[in-house]
Amino acid sequence: MLNRFKAIFSDLDGTLVGKDFKISPCLKKAIYIWCKSGGHFSIITGRGLTPPLINIFEELNLSDPQVINGGAEIIDPKERKIIFGNYIEAGIAHKIIKLLIKLNMNFVVVQKNKLYSYKKINKKNIHYEKFSNLDNYFNIAKIRILIKKRDFNKKIKEFKSECLLKGYHISIIQNKTPISNNYDITANNVNKYFAALKILKLIDVDRKETVGIGDQENDYFLLKACGFKIVFENSPQKLKKIANVILPFKKNSVANLIRKLTIKKFIT
Repeated sequence: MLNRFKAIFSDLDGTLVGKDFKISPCLKKAIYIWCKSGGHFSIITGRGLTPPLINIFEELNLSDPQVINGGAEIIDPKERKIIFGNYIEAGIAHKIIKLLIKLNMNFVVVQKNKLYSYKKINKKNIHYEKFSNLDNYFNIAKIRILIKKRDFNKKIKEFKSECLLKGYHISIIQNKTPISNNYDITANNVNKYFAALKILKLIDVDRKETVGIGDQENDYFLLKACGFKIVFENSPQKLKKIANVILPFKKNSVANLIRKLTIKKFIT
């Protein structure tokens, strides 16, 4: 059954890496052999093109198109060039930022692979520009709302209600990682589903020939774009309902799966 697959699309945080954001040697080897055998491998992540993600692309020696910022952009990992972008309309982005400031919510604006933080953020290996350095509202891939637990429900509810009232055509998706729980604002209809379909066209592979791997609710769209769906024991029930295989949540589960796919590929 597995020998019909040509591409693997995978989430990153919680799927390929944990809190340490490191690829295990076992997984690195499995992905290398899969690609060497002619298989395509694309990471589909909500992260922007920051140094830690660039290091992952380089470590895995990936050459297929990769998805960043939740589907707002697709990049060539070798050249680090954007080959597709779906951005928030400049006027809408300006209004959203004004609303976030009014509600005293902390946020980060992602524009041309630069991060502009409204309030100071100290994070190792990631550089944040001052928000005052943002001089226009064009080509904004994403605005990430940084939520604190104490104002989580009230503030995000107020923000969503205001956006709905104003009729802003945007997508607001909760983005959970092993170390954070934020909300990403992108252009309308930006998600991992449409980004995955775009990559399938670029690499000329059919959906039925694609394996999707994810662990959180925002990976639902990624999985729906793929012919074969892999999730984990600790994944939300929504994902388990559409999964073809549920992997045990342990260190080498993904590496073992990719090895099986590669063996079937060699047999073919």
